[in-house]
Amino acid sequence: MLRMYDCRSDGVYMPLLYYSRQEGPKVMLVGMLHAGEKPFYQRVNNILQKRDAVIYEEPFVRDAETMQHLDEEWRPLLEGTNEDDAFVAAIRMPMPPQKFMRDQGWIEQVRCFDYSQEHWISGDGAWGRGKADVRLTEQTWQQIYERIRTVEKKIRDEKIRAAKFFLHKVDVESATVRDYISFRQLYEKEIEQMVNHPTLVYSRDDMALEVFDEAIRTRSPRYVGMIFGNGHVPHMDKLLRVRGFQLKTVQWLRILTITSHE
Repeated sequence: MLRMYDCRSDGVYMPLLYYSRQEGPKVMLVGMLHAGEKPFYQRVNNILQKRDAVIYEEPFVRDAETMQHLDEEWRPLLEGTNEDDAFVAAIRMPMPPQKFMRDQGWIEQVRCFDYSQEHWISGDGAWGRGKADVRLTEQTWQQIYERIRTVEKKIRDEKIRAAKFFLHKVDVESATVRDYISFRQLYEKEIEQMVNHPTLVYSRDDMALEVFDEAIRTRSPRYVGMIFGNGHVPHMDKLLRVRGFQLKTVQWLRILTITSHE
């Protein structure tokens, strides 16, 4: 399975995957974190300007005020007595929180790209372009809660404790990038496979590749860029291979820096 990101001694690197097939366009698939260092997004944006079409994941939140509201909305659930709510908060609340982003000088992905460009095409069926309501459907939430109840209690309890510990360090301004990475990586594969993939990833990937197929059919692009959250990369890679594309090379760009004193 493809790595969703590469954690090295000097930081976290995201993949730019380059594909081609005998006939049709070349493709570049970019795995993203939705918040990080501005130079990463600038480099990706410069590359995307040279693509004939860009299929993108619709931004979940388009402004800092809404993100801050979500931070505040999820925190009581994490600290509450309902174990299901606390675990969902630990894996679904906005991470990193706004305060940590400000402390690190990070920026939201959404602020770095012009999604209104004519050759940019929304490939996300979770919500429409520019939709103000950022909440998932009741059916999706029901599916998430059904899936989390299949997760081992040990995993749930440790993830909840880790979320509380990380947020406490954020509150007292002692959290580091390594702390954030450690929290993300804790049972990441298990949570992706057991909860996120069947509820939030696979169906959206299928829809994105349908949009991709339609763009190729109607626009005949020579080079297509695709930018989606890093959790989508492994399944999208499979869907591209089914369509005859072969992975030719992978370029890694740093999105988060780890300093030597951490």
